[in-house]
Amino acid sequence: MLATLVERGRYVVEQAGRYRLDLRDDSAAALERLLAREMSALEGQPALVLETLVPLLPPGGFNPLALSRDAWQHRRVAWHFHERGYAVWLGDGEPTPLEGLGICVRLPWGEAANVPGLYTAAPAPIRVTRDLVELAALGRLREQPNSPS
Repeated sequence: MLATLVERGRYVVEQAGRYRLDLRDDSAAALERLLAREMSALEGQPALVLETLVPLLPPGGFNPLALSRDAWQHRRVAWHFHERGYAVWLGDGEPTPLEGLGICVRLPWGEAANVPGLYTAAPAPIRVTRDLVELAALGRLREQPNSPS
């Protein structure tokens, strides 16, 4: 049984045929290993990194990235005491035809093609840095159960 604890556990070690408890805290090293694994999984995938970071943005204020993707979002605004309707499309897909005023907002990653007949807002691309990859990896680790391995 002690041999199994040495093999699969964390705090039992074998030395010269004897077993003893080793209560050294190696959680920082384990976190570094997990973080390195997640970062390597995200390397070379800037769209995945940025999609992972969107839910981590703080709530409050207007955040266009919180809108539903690839679907028209119908809104109304009062302009000089008259209600005006408009619709916003967020995404890289091709918007479906729309009657009235439409604004197509492209994502700051992916293809930012103009759409004929609509106002198109194409933000400048976000450059994915190593810090953003690390932040996305930490966000992914936050969603995983923390188990000793």
